[in-house]
Amino acid sequence: MLKEIKKRSFEEVWNLAENNNFNQAVLIEVKTKIIPDEDQWQLLDYLKTEYHYTYNNKLIIDYSMRYTQKDIEEEGEKKVLAWIKEDKKRLKEFENGKVWMNGIKAVAKIAIPSKMNKSYKTTIIKSPGLWGIESDSSKSYIEEVKQQELKELENELKMLNVLIK
Repeated sequence: MLKEIKKRSFEEVWNLAENNNFNQAVLIEVKTKIIPDEDQWQLLDYLKTEYHYTYNNKLIIDYSMRYTQKDIEEEGEKKVLAWIKEDKKRLKEFENGKVWMNGIKAVAKIAIPSKMNKSYKTTIIKSPGLWGIESDSSKSYIEEVKQQELKELENELKMLNVLIK
């Protein structure tokens, strides 16, 4: 399993490349990044519910990504309204900057060695990332996502025949 690697020195990278007869690119560094999600407002529609009451005081859901009339029938109006209230409170936390959305991705810097002039050029390979992760998510969930992203990155590096050591 691929793990985070602190940045290797030129000599370390060169020795790995040399020991492999300069046949593969070499990992210089691997890290995971937590990145604020600039598109978070598009992701928050699930917290918005519009509803109205009919003339005989029946609750009608006009718009919601979470709740339907069936929820009202099965769970009851009081419970659904409590959920909607919780969603509004959560949306306010986003609006007030108390919480926000992040993305997590794994990033590898690799060296492509040139035997002729004892140098290498570098390039960056990134996992696709997972977005829409709430900033107050549990540490265990964040770690789980980081591991998934490292696994995805590892698969990409293997496809590119990068020396993973």
